[in-house]
Amino acid sequence: MRRLLASVGFVSLHTLAALAQTPGSPQQPIPPEPGRLPANLTARTQQQSQATTQMDGLPRPDPGLRLPQPEKLATIDANGLTARRGAGQDRWQIAHGLKTVREFGGSQTEAEEFVRLLRELKPTEWGTIGTDRVVVEYGLNRSMMDGVPVDRATAPAFTPKTCVFIDLRSARVETVRGVWVLRDDENILLNFGKSQADADQAIGVIRKYGFNRIAQVGPTTGGATVLFAQPETASVRPKATGGLAELNRQYQEQKLARTGLEVPTTTGAGGGEKFAIDPKACEIRRDKGGHWVLAHGTEVLANFGASEWSARDALKLVQEQRFTEFCRFNADVTFFLVNGQPPTRVPFAVSAVRFDTGTLAVKAGSNGKFGVYEGMGRLLFTCDTDKEAKALVATMQHYGFDTTCQMGLSSKSSLRFLAKTGR
Repeated sequence: MRRLLASVGFVSLHTLAALAQTPGSPQQPIPPEPGRLPANLTARTQQQSQATTQMDGLPRPDPGLRLPQPEKLATIDANGLTARRGAGQDRWQIAHGLKTVREFGGSQTEAEEFVRLLRELKPTEWGTIGTDRVVVEYGLNRSMMDGVPVDRATAPAFTPKTCVFIDLRSARVETVRGVWVLRDDENILLNFGKSQADADQAIGVIRKYGFNRIAQVGPTTGGATVLFAQPETASVRPKATGGLAELNRQYQEQKLARTGLEVPTTTGAGGGEKFAIDPKACEIRRDKGGHWVLAHGTEVLANFGASEWSARDALKLVQEQRFTEFCRFNADVTFFLVNGQPPTRVPFAVSAVRFDTGTLAVKAGSNGKFGVYEGMGRLLFTCDTDKEAKALVATMQHYGFDTTCQMGLSSKSSLRFLAKTGR
């Protein structure tokens, strides 16, 4: 449980590719309010979802609740899934017949555990939540009632080995250390990074179907995080109170593996996010489009197109430099840290361009965007807004970056990052 709480939000990026995509029920987008539940979760709805359970002990769902976004649902035949060894000796896959559904890390036991959980859940539909990466998944059982399809939360007969309770009475969306999380009074449950929309979707799905448990199967960087339901009478939860509860809250917030950059700026909080990486856990692989990518679990750090050798060189670089954090300010600006500090050595294998950090300036462009310039001459980066450009300058000056590095054949198919030489 410690591992899940410390690293919430690292789950499989791959949806069940072998499953036929089916549209979810028509939804009307509901704009969420910052730091609160989606607007359609009225006090009456919350009371209905929280106050009582059904006769079978499961939480009472709210099927009429409208979600902020349409659900991403696919049909699924769990009985046809199997675990098999992948192309690499230390890789396992989930397969449906001859088709690979998803990668599942290096543990046969964990891959087989996930297949067993899916078979036990007996879902007819499989849902995922997450825009840039899948943060959490869930199964639904669809049946017909008076000619109308009705979806219900899946409930296994057994409890997975790593399981966390959801207190539906206090479950909510909040910002913690620059990222959006779903939490209750006791635990940080899921980490959605910079995406408030995904966090609001998750709390809506939990209340709509009455999910009150989260299972973690396999590592948080390459396994699966799954919502499911169990009777509330299945076990009794001891609750921390007073000072112990406060210490538990602080511990979980401090141990978040994904946070904002937390760089102070004159325009407010800095942009972007960072997450912990283990250089030994990084790998290269082909994505669905056939491109070679450098990845850490489900997170893609760089795309190298058709160049396998560039990807291998980048993997060697990350492992030799022993980077411990990957930071993404925006789609074009990324950098690594080593225990919170910028790398101070530029490898010979990269193409490096130095700039003068002390002369960085923001200037408006003719296309409505804003540029970060060295002095008023050379353009280094382009941002969408003046605020974003100033936050980028503050971030670069905070870490003392003075060099842009690139490893790859082109700017679009390469690993690009900032470094600090101090010269």
